[in-house]
Order: sequence, then C-alpha cells, then structure tokens
Amino acid sequence: MALRKCPNCGKEISINSASCFYCGAEINAESNINSPQNSNAGNKNSQTIKKVVRNKKSLIAISIAIVLLLSWIIGINVHNAPMKKAMGYIDTMAKCQDAIDNETNRDLMALEITSFNASKSSLNRIKNELTERQLANVDAYLESKKLDDNNMGAFEDLKIETAGLSKDGDYAYFKGRIKNVGDSTYSNVKVKAIYYDRNKEVLTTDEIYAVGGEGIEPNETVQFDFMTKVDGDLKNARMQIMEWD
Repeated sequence: MALRKCPNCGKEISINSASCFYCGAEINAESNINSPQNSNAGNKNSQTIKKVVRNKKSLIAISIAIVLLLSWIIGINVHNAPMKKAMGYIDTMAKCQDAIDNETNRDLMALEITSFNASKSSLNRIKNELTERQLANVDAYLESKKLDDNNMGAFEDLKIETAGLSKDGDYAYFKGRIKNVGDSTYSNVKVKAIYYDRNKEVLTTDEIYAVGGEGIEPNETVQFDFMTKVDGDLKNARMQIMEWD
C-alpha cells in the first residue's frame, strides 16, 4: 500500500486516507497532487508541452530560413533583371542584322532596321542600371555579335531612284541614281537590279558598283546604268542597294 506523511503530525498514513489516523487532521484532496500517479501524469504533460514548444521553435526557424532564401533568390533575380534585358536587346539586334543581310525587299529591310535601332536605344538606356561588372559582360557579349551600326545608318542615308528602263533586243538598259542625304561619305556601293515579267516572276538579276572607291559625299548624287541580258518578256524592274563601305 502506498504511504505518505500526514502534513500535521508527520505520521505515515495511507495515501488514500481522507483524514489522519493518528491526529485526526483532515487531508485536503489537493494534497493528493504529489501522489506517484499524479506525479507521473504531470511529468508526461510537462514533457509533451516541452516537445510542442520545441516543434514550434523548429517550425519558426524553418519558416525564417525559407523567407530568407526566397528573399535572396528574389534579390538576385531583381539584380540580374537589367542584365537579362540588355542581353535580350543584343540578341534582337543580331537577328535583325542577319535578316537585313539576307533580305532582298527594301521595305522589309527598313522594318528590320527600325527594330534594330529601337533595340539599340533600349540597350543604351538600360546600361545606366547595370553595375560595372555587368556592363563589362554586356559589352563583351555585344562585341562577340560583331554588329555593324554603320551599315544601318548608311541604309537610311543612301537613297536610290530609278531613271528609266528600256529593252533593245536581248538587253535591258536600266538607269538609276543614288543620292547621299546623310552626313557621312560612303564608298564601294553595290546596287542590284531585279527584272520581272508580266506575272511578276523574276527573269534575272544583275549587280554593279554604282559608286567606287572615290565615294559619294553628303548631298552628292551619282548616276549609273545597267546593261543586262534578259531572256523573256520584260515588264518592269527595280533596284536596291546591297552593300557599301
């Protein structure tokens, strides 16, 4: 039988006694809290509470770590966003230049040049948002693409006009002129003539250097002539500038 001491006389009595057998003192029910059974239950509750507290602390620590990690990732993305945009503008410029080099339609070339120049302007603006290291990487990437800005300007500066088309026998005579409306001098300007029949099918093409090494200066106009052998029913023709220095 489990025993305990009476809080009044100190004699050992049954743990379940409502009063002391020796002195008659009443034993309060609250005094039973120190019984072995209650003590074990209290220990278990205490351990459970401590475990819950530890789990909560662990969850808080994990949550803080996740928030810090996400903040770091977002910070990196925000930091690198201008650089990614700059690289995108350079890629667009490179695609436009490839299209211009392979395009034969002057109107489509003009659209590609407009896109090239727009991307170039956007690139120059966003460079102000780059760090010194990012700027160095962007400049290196731009150099690797070997873009030629001068060709874009020359396309707008050199204006070509047709001055007459005729055919005598097997030969077509196609007259034209180039005017330099820009501020730079251009040399070795190659012009292409394209001849069409009534169905707008290409009969043949021809190329000449309308301007040689002497160059064409600002506000200067240069005339030139094609003499091209053309088989078929010639209806019309057009000219376009192909290259220059």
